[in-house]
Parts: sequence; C-alpha cells; structure tokens
Amino acid sequence: MLSITLGRPSSTLTADGSSSVRHESRTEIVKWCAENLRPFKIVSDQGFQCLMKTGCPGYYLPSPATVSRDVKAVFVRTHTRIAKLLQVSTLP
Repeated sequence: MLSITLGRPSSTLTADGSSSVRHESRTEIVKWCAENLRPFKIVSDQGFQCLMKTGCPGYYLPSPATVSRDVKAVFVRTHTRIAKLLQVSTLP
C-alpha cells in the first residue's frame, strides 16, 4: 500500500494542534475517496456531513474542489515515484 501525503499542512496552527488534525482529515478523506472510488462531491452531502460531525461539530470537511485537487496531486507524486522505481539503470 502506498502512503498518501498532501504536502505541508495549512499554515494556520492553533494551540490545540487543529492544523494537524485538519491535515489528517483531508488526507484520510482523499485516501477514502481514491481507494473506494467515491465521488469528490460526497463531502458536500448533508448526510455525510452530519455523520462526520456527530460528536464533533467543528470537524473539518474539505470542499469537493479541495479533495479533487489533493487526489490529483497525490496521483502526480505517486506516478513520479513509480516511474523512478521502474527506470532501468544503464550501467556500462
């Protein structure tokens, strides 16, 4: 299984570390959408939002555009890593 990284977390950091939680939330939603072929707009679904915010009303949910952008970025980085792994060495 490949690990997913979205780059650096958002620059806003609070004393309780919410920036890190926000970044982890984005990462997990991107992973879930990509691995389970979920549409990016699912994060806008009222039922999904209600479920995700149950017990934690301030839970961060990215927009569909953010999920789409993040999935594309992960794809590009993964494609580049795999291409490097598959290159054949041309030693004399």
